[in-house]
Amino acid sequence: MTKPSFLFISSLFISSLSLADTSNIVGQYSLEYLLNIEIEVTGGKSNNIRESSGIISYITADEIRNMGARDLIDILRLVPGFEFGADVVGATGIGVRGNWAFEGKVLFLVDGLEMNETRFSNTPLGNRFPIDSISQIEIIRGPGSAIYGGFAELGVINIITKSADELYTSEVSVTTSRMKGIAGRSNLSISMGKVFSTVERSYSLSLYKGQGERSDDDFTDYFGETYNMEEHELMPLFVNFGFAWDGLKFRGIVERYDTRQRNGFFGHQTSSAKRVFDMDQFQIEYQWNLSDSVTIIPTINYKDQRPWNAPNAFEFGGADKTTALRIRKKVLLNWDIDEQQSIVSGIEEYSDISGGYSSRGETPEYDESTTSIFIQYSTDISLGNFTLGGRYEHQRSVGISIVPRFAWTKIWDKVHTKVLASKAFRTPTFDAISGDLTGPESATVFEVEMGYQASDNLFILGNLFSITIDDPIVFGERAYVNLDTVTTQGLELESKWIESWGYLNLTFSFYQASDLEVETYRINDINGGLIEDDQLLGFSPFKVTANASINITPSLSVNPSIIYIGKKYVVDSLNFDTFAGVALQVGSTTFLNVNMRYDFDTAYSISLGVFNLLDEDYLFAVPYNNGGKSLPGPSREIVLKFYASL
Repeated sequence: MTKPSFLFISSLFISSLSLADTSNIVGQYSLEYLLNIEIEVTGGKSNNIRESSGIISYITADEIRNMGARDLIDILRLVPGFEFGADVVGATGIGVRGNWAFEGKVLFLVDGLEMNETRFSNTPLGNRFPIDSISQIEIIRGPGSAIYGGFAELGVINIITKSADELYTSEVSVTTSRMKGIAGRSNLSISMGKVFSTVERSYSLSLYKGQGERSDDDFTDYFGETYNMEEHELMPLFVNFGFAWDGLKFRGIVERYDTRQRNGFFGHQTSSAKRVFDMDQFQIEYQWNLSDSVTIIPTINYKDQRPWNAPNAFEFGGADKTTALRIRKKVLLNWDIDEQQSIVSGIEEYSDISGGYSSRGETPEYDESTTSIFIQYSTDISLGNFTLGGRYEHQRSVGISIVPRFAWTKIWDKVHTKVLASKAFRTPTFDAISGDLTGPESATVFEVEMGYQASDNLFILGNLFSITIDDPIVFGERAYVNLDTVTTQGLELESKWIESWGYLNLTFSFYQASDLEVETYRINDINGGLIEDDQLLGFSPFKVTANASINITPSLSVNPSIIYIGKKYVVDSLNFDTFAGVALQVGSTTFLNVNMRYDFDTAYSISLGVFNLLDEDYLFAVPYNNGGKSLPGPSREIVLKFYASL
């Protein structure tokens, strides 16, 4: 990091420590309110952010609307330790604390339903999810496998949409935008709901339809051929509906996420090809209250997906019509032993069934079964809040994973401390199992957090982490294999300042790599020699963010944000003798975004924003060395949004 960058970061955090003390409320949220919101994503009895047994980020609907976010990437980029990379055929996905987490290392949930597809475990991003229907996002920045299983090795992102009592009747939002050279996106989101007599008797329904572009920049492949990315289209259709009647709950999501792209391994096609990510998912559960303290919740989930499908043959292969079906059965027990002690436990069994045919030929019929048992005990005593738990999981093809976890949290008036230790794992899905795996991937994670409420309006906190991933599942020359160890350690800092005029959130993220024994993640020169041994391909070690909302009048606010991403290495060329990638360091990126929001009244509002105001060049880097080429991000984009509550 350069000296000016370091001074800039230092000044942000020093200024946050010297701010005035008042007790005003911004909108409906005071600092006290935010610190005492009960978080459910960590499992078991709900606790607030300071007491919960995880490193937590919490994002409200007001924050999302204030920033005028275009899609989930805009929101998650403000989270410490999160950044984004590219994969093959135009997909973009998430990285966590320096690690490429796209392939099954982060669990994405929408209203409790799993969004990761069960072919490669991916969750592609880009204009995909209906962000204007979101009520809040709860995030575990760390392992969640003990409760959530094998997609939650490095994190859990729990997206909760607006419930019937929040919607009153219906809401509509319309988004349109323009990049420098082309139309950016056109999206429509509609949500409605009704409470019949009590909140336990209600329904909700949301519809999201859109069309967007990945970028308007030029893409150049390894052979020097160039084309403009205006053909990289992102076309979502997302229908989410739920029904509750006393203890019975039903939720369904129907998704048709169509994408178009021209890039592939090494080169590109002469015309765009269509890739679709279709899903029909339905879940029913019943909350059976045996007593005031004991609840049993049986759940059945049916998820039918057609991920990465190519309806028609294209230049790099034939049509792909692979199917992936997961049927999950689960029974959850919640027991509040007394006011200080609680237990959450469960048994879960799911079957994965695949069929159809891929671009490589007919897909063999695949039928995999997985069984797991998990338990978590929490007690709150004078020494602090202790959590002990673990999960046992047996997958027929790859064997057994056992992941214990421990957490200690303690609040001393304005100060809190967390000490967390956990094992975690990644469950391979059928395209990985068909490779040459020797077993599941596992991780050992240690985290320490300290926080301080400096005043009624200022809260600061920081955490240290260490992640060691053993036997990582990586795509090799022709199939998935287990490789050696990779370790990252780092630091994350946050501050939250709330005043009558608005708020200011600051974050700083740093990681460094060690024990880097995975060749495909290494930063190599043309001869295969190691250039850097303390960072990973594709992800900068440094990120700084500042996100503010300034109330000009009671109806008008200006909402600027700055995101600084440090220098990183990308694969820029090939050694054509070995077809190994050659890394190049690219400069830092500073995203400056400004969104103006005007509320006509409680029912109508409009926002106008400019993203990437400085028109910075940015690459979604492919963070592993296997033939993919980095994708250019969008140029400056002007975004207009209109909201109405009817």
